[in-house]
Amino acid sequence: MEPAFKLLLSDDQHAVLGELTAILGQVDEILIRTVAKLLNVQRGTANRIMGSTKVSDNAGIWAEVIRAKTTDEDTLWLVTHTLAEIQIVSAARNDFIHAWFQIVQRGGAWADGVWKAGVWRDGVWGDKAVLEARRVKSDKPRPVSDLQAVRDQSARLSCLVAHIWHLLTQEPAIESPWLERLAPTLPPRPPPNETPRQGKRRKGPQKSSEA
Repeated sequence: MEPAFKLLLSDDQHAVLGELTAILGQVDEILIRTVAKLLNVQRGTANRIMGSTKVSDNAGIWAEVIRAKTTDEDTLWLVTHTLAEIQIVSAARNDFIHAWFQIVQRGGAWADGVWKAGVWRDGVWGDKAVLEARRVKSDKPRPVSDLQAVRDQSARLSCLVAHIWHLLTQEPAIESPWLERLAPTLPPRPPPNETPRQGKRRKGPQKSSEA
């Protein structure tokens, strides 16, 4: 069955959007697995512990559980960095997951369409029309050209949480399969004993929106 309105994204853009949602599912899964392992509880219990609908709440629980189980400064620094990344990615993904996609008027081009005689009529796109995502609940716009960058940042986040999971749950002699991908992207680590419990946000390609 066709949806109520025309889907404006291309096949490639829909594929990237689908990858974004799948990657975020990986992040959620790894956070819950980490909490279950460190607390030595069944999966159902971990699901309840991490049952908030707010990503920031679940990330905070994940971080505090880790802090209660390790004093390793390298790991704690990664946790602080990851918390900042989760905030950025959470806001950015909402810009696309909870969005109305529309063609906006640029230089005389029509918008995405109009109601006419009770029927939706596609607008005339024109050479200067721009496809954007508009947050349904806030009306904040964001260009669809940002979608790939948000997908890639989410992929990096998945590697971060997987690497931390590895450090906490695997034998130290087994090298993390995610470290090689992450190493070139990690910011400089603060000097010893100066690791903040909450890090500053690393600038990303997003425009601010609610988490």
